[in-house]
Amino acid sequence: AIHFEEWSRLKSNTNNVRRPEPFDAEDLIARDFQWQIADRQRVGLAQALYEKHKVLTYPRTDARALPEDYRGTVKQTLDSLRDVTSYSGLAGKILSEGWVRPNKRIFNNEQISDHFAIIPTSHEAKHLDEMEAKVFDMIARRFVAAFFPPAEFDITTRTSTVAFCRSAVGTICRT
Repeated sequence: AIHFEEWSRLKSNTNNVRRPEPFDAEDLIARDFQWQIADRQRVGLAQALYEKHKVLTYPRTDARALPEDYRGTVKQTLDSLRDVTSYSGLAGKILSEGWVRPNKRIFNNEQISDHFAIIPTSHEAKHLDEMEAKVFDMIARRFVAAFFPPAEFDITTRTSTVAFCRSAVGTICRT
């Protein structure tokens, strides 16, 4: 008779994932687009969103931070994003919870050279073509995400052996 040893081990830990910073030009170019937009086209679209539509700040920047005195402008931008269905709940939560606070990771004059991070303006994003809308959406979502608290995940690993080893990992978002 063959004897199969059976055992199980359970291990849990918590992992925090920091919120993203707003985009700079390099990050915008390096971003892996699911829509297959070429690097140069991405920069051109962001430039059009800045110059033609006035819905983005200057896109050719090397900074991911905002000026320290920009909290009021951020709140105004979030307030205007509340009128856009895609962002209304998220922007509203940030404002109602008071999550736009002094934070050196986001508001830091020392990390800004000529221009600050790429963020939406308070102008309404209308009359955008499909590709412009996708680039705007990506930048607006990252801007909104920058003000949320870090995400907390419980990661549980169960390793069981019955004749051979099997391992399963489960992740649950707590926040």
